Amino acid sequence: MVASSQGGVDIETVAHESPEAIITVPVDIKTGPTQKQTTDLAREMGFTEPCVPQAAECFSNLYKLFIESDCSQVEINPMAESNNGEGRQTILSEAYDSDVS
Repeated sequence: MVASSQGGVDIETVAHESPEAIITVPVDIKTGPTQKQTTDLAREMGFTEPCVPQAAECFSNLYKLFIESDCSQVEINPMAESNNGEGRQTILSEAYDSDVS
């Protein structure tokens, strides 16, 4: 999984301009991400503690979507926390399958 807290721009731009802002989590394709991996990712991305479990669950669900839909990429941009620290809001979610015409 590849993530960055610098939302609103494509990951390639972030990688080019601020490579230190890219978070990479190696995932075993057979077992998927562990709860520790998704929780650590949520914290590293800067979610507040009340929102960490929801963000971690979202990451797990995105991976499940990626595998079950046989996607080449699944993207959320941006993924945000509400102003009052309750929950998260997904503004845009896209799934890509380059083999579909």
